[in-house]
Amino acid sequence: MITIGDSSYETEEVRAALGILIDAPGVMVRQPLARAGNALSGMDYHAIARSELLAYPELRMAPGSHSEPTPHVKTAVIHYLERVLTEAAASRTL
Repeated sequence: MITIGDSSYETEEVRAALGILIDAPGVMVRQPLARAGNALSGMDYHAIARSELLAYPELRMAPGSHSEPTPHVKTAVIHYLERVLTEAAASRTL
């Protein structure tokens, strides 16, 4: 189980969410997860992105425009999910 915010998710659900976000075009987070019926669609992805960008400022990107938005939040959430999956795998091998 992986805890994200106040909720716990199966590792496979988190791995699936990561795959969905990596494959999804555009900048949206909740919409592609919800379309796929993934439980992480309800996570507070804005709070996750804020804390991830504070901890890893190198994730910040140049500002986009209305017609060419920059995926700040999506990139930070993908980074977070990759990180928690790596940490979960490492803790299982200890």
